[in-house]
Amino acid sequence: MKKKIYYTVDVEFHDDNYELGPTGNKTINAYDIDTGEGVPKIVPFFDIECDLSDNSVKKMKEWLDDNGYGDEDFEFVQL
Repeated sequence: MKKKIYYTVDVEFHDDNYELGPTGNKTINAYDIDTGEGVPKIVPFFDIECDLSDNSVKKMKEWLDDNGYGDEDFEFVQL
């Protein structure tokens, strides 16, 4: 069974002379769900800062491989 990783993507914006626009950067926030005791809790797992053009799932897979999770099977769910 695949372990689920839930994630959000925050796009960084700048405000120059009252013109709002993306900076070209984003942060991927990955979470796990702790179902251990009673009510399930959202637990932060890791964050990745990267370019807006980077593929979020690919960046998370790279992080997992680099941090000892390469042998595990994951499903990615964007919130």
